[in-house]
Amino acid sequence: MDLELSQATKYIFIVAIFWLAAGLVFFNRDTRREMLARPLSIWILDLVGLTIHGVLVPVFQYYIIFKSMDYLVPEYRSSIVIHPTVGFLFSFVFIDYLYYWNHRILHTGFFWRFHHLHHSGESFDVFTTSRNSAITTLLIVYIWMNGACIFLIQDRGGFALGVLLSNLLDLWRHSRIGFWGRFFPFSIFCSPIDHSWHHSREVYGRNFGGNFIIWDKIHGTYYANRELPKKFGLALPTETIWRSFWKGMP
Repeated sequence: MDLELSQATKYIFIVAIFWLAAGLVFFNRDTRREMLARPLSIWILDLVGLTIHGVLVPVFQYYIIFKSMDYLVPEYRSSIVIHPTVGFLFSFVFIDYLYYWNHRILHTGFFWRFHHLHHSGESFDVFTTSRNSAITTLLIVYIWMNGACIFLIQDRGGFALGVLLSNLLDLWRHSRIGFWGRFFPFSIFCSPIDHSWHHSREVYGRNFGGNFIIWDKIHGTYYANRELPKKFGLALPTETIWRSFWKGMP
């Protein structure tokens, strides 16, 4: 019950932050014009994606990963005793580093077909945060690791805080609310400006970082530009976008 309550509190907080970010983005005239120009079918697609990520993913992590492990290996529940600080760093830093490589893999060969839909948005805002194919979620490393670690770690507080902050940073880097992201200490994070170039038509294969942009700087995939790109997305026809949602790229 305590776990379910903490999960519910976390997601209520994230939803509140999401709508705050959406409201702030909507005040920008150019962004507002781009958002209002979207066809209804694309709005439905983005809302379906947000529902998957915000509702079905937590259900999957708890009722599939957590409950399955509790059934198969109950003796390992809460078996890892670590300080909350270590749990936080594992979640917020180490898993984020794994995600950097996970994200790079999604941009290659066979896996690109399941990720390219996320790059189909011709505008850059929080509503496209979770635009992905129906099965892309199953290819994301932190979906599995978060559910497993919540089961294994005894004191989950620090780890859960890392998960919460990672979710909030995911919303932030898709929000265009990033004027202070160029100043330390925010400059070590992947800011909206950094991530906007990951979604641009002008640059490819850059700025894969999730929480931290330093992974890109270390591995040579960082692209620096303090202005927003002029064009975003792959400009896919609407019917192709929906086909990609169900089947991936043909």
